[in-house]
Amino acid sequence: MSGLNVPEVVSPMRAQFDSGRTRSYTWRVEALKQAKKMVTERSDQLAAALASDLGKTTEEATITEMSVVLHEIDEALANLKEWMKPVQRPSPGVAMPCYSEVRQEPRGVVLVISPFNYPVSLALGPMVSAITGGNVCVIKPSELCPSVSSCIKRIVGEYFPGGGTISVVEGGIPENTALMAQPWDLVFFTGSGRVGKIIARAAADTLTPVVLELGGKSPVVVDKDLPDLTTMANRIAWGKTINAGQTCVAPDYMVCHKDQVENVSKAIVSRLDFMFGKDPSQSDFSRIVSTQHAQRLYDMIVEAEKGGAQVLCGGSAKCDPTNKYIAPTVIAKAPKGSRVLTEEIFGPILVIREVDDMSQAIQTVNDMEGTPLAIYIFTSNKAVCDKVLDRCPSGGAIRNDVLLHFAANLPFGGLGTSGYGNAHSDWSWRTFTHERAFMFKPCHPAFEFGDIRYAPYAKYGGNSGKAFIALIKLLPNIPVLNTRLIWTSIGMVGLGYGMAAFGPAGVRTGLADLIDSASGVLRSVAAGLR
Repeated sequence: MSGLNVPEVVSPMRAQFDSGRTRSYTWRVEALKQAKKMVTERSDQLAAALASDLGKTTEEATITEMSVVLHEIDEALANLKEWMKPVQRPSPGVAMPCYSEVRQEPRGVVLVISPFNYPVSLALGPMVSAITGGNVCVIKPSELCPSVSSCIKRIVGEYFPGGGTISVVEGGIPENTALMAQPWDLVFFTGSGRVGKIIARAAADTLTPVVLELGGKSPVVVDKDLPDLTTMANRIAWGKTINAGQTCVAPDYMVCHKDQVENVSKAIVSRLDFMFGKDPSQSDFSRIVSTQHAQRLYDMIVEAEKGGAQVLCGGSAKCDPTNKYIAPTVIAKAPKGSRVLTEEIFGPILVIREVDDMSQAIQTVNDMEGTPLAIYIFTSNKAVCDKVLDRCPSGGAIRNDVLLHFAANLPFGGLGTSGYGNAHSDWSWRTFTHERAFMFKPCHPAFEFGDIRYAPYAKYGGNSGKAFIALIKLLPNIPVLNTRLIWTSIGMVGLGYGMAAFGPAGVRTGLADLIDSASGVLRSVAAGLR
């Protein structure tokens, strides 16, 4: 049982949000600048914590953690004013004159549950998005990175004192359970599919909206028509080993055309030797987060070796799981059903599978359980890439590189078993705000068109209902225009329909041609401005 009093944590945050202060542009900018100051001034402390928990070098910590958060802040500051503007939308012609828009409004008190693999960027990044959206935020760091968790709690308390804007809750499963027993305005979870299911079930009990950023076995598909071999090998080796392979979008396995297996395998092993030397344990290679996770990876390698797998580099003999070290390992001919082929690896182990052609490659990818978070296609043939994209679903995809879509101005998120919901750039803005539909229609008898939309529908000699149906069919959506004068003019055309249908015979005759012409013009204008 946890001694955490969640209502006590949430109460000052709810009061802060309900006060309306967080909705203003000024509050958001000030909070974002304070977050930037925090990350910039305490980057050395964050880097030291990352080195303690994951063995990351300062350079890797800066590249994959702090710079990611700072980029999110800078982009939010550059775009916030534009993002906050209501988005004008076309209005139904039958309702004219009216004005339609979408307002991006804050959700409220949000919970961010972050993972161990990128414990700074995946805690503070969503926090930045929450602030940008005008929310207040509770962060639950991973208990597997105690140094980072303690550091985040300390610096957040220093730069956001009082717990009304940002609060940090430390702990493990009991604390997560207590947090998820409460309703939230949004839960943003990053982690494994196993835990993601638990989070989703708990969120369903309180009808809390949830975003799940999960993982899966992300394949590398290598065609016989290769791009530059050395460049390709560098990119795959880097993507597989950064953060010791503990990356949700890391290449998990490779499906390679039989004509290129030998060349590609040798090239990857060569680049690994260049990056980390013959003994990577003596290099600045990162460590696995815990001895338990390292042992799991070690056992996977041993199982494959005992089943007759071919170890091209690394292997169990070069690993030291008690010290959280797993050597970069490349495996070919892994036995069917082995864990390296069926489980998400989440470590520096690359399995190479040989196929006869791209059709078999596609089948191999699709035969894997679940939907991958990413797919990486290496080919000099665009048609081959398009074929793989068409046939193999995934959260994201890259041709001739790996991982980079995570840092691009693109939506990042999963599909099916790899999660749901998107993050990064303006997709984070959309995630952490509510799209509220709003319509304004002037309330004046002139725009009632003879009350034909109201019952009874047998007015005007039994024709009012028919006339209303005719208006629905004939009038196009009215595009976003600049002045209400134009809207009012368009509304008068609709009034003309009513007069044509229900006015004296002479008026009906005189307006018939005008209305036909006006309807055509309206449809043309609408088509041109959509």
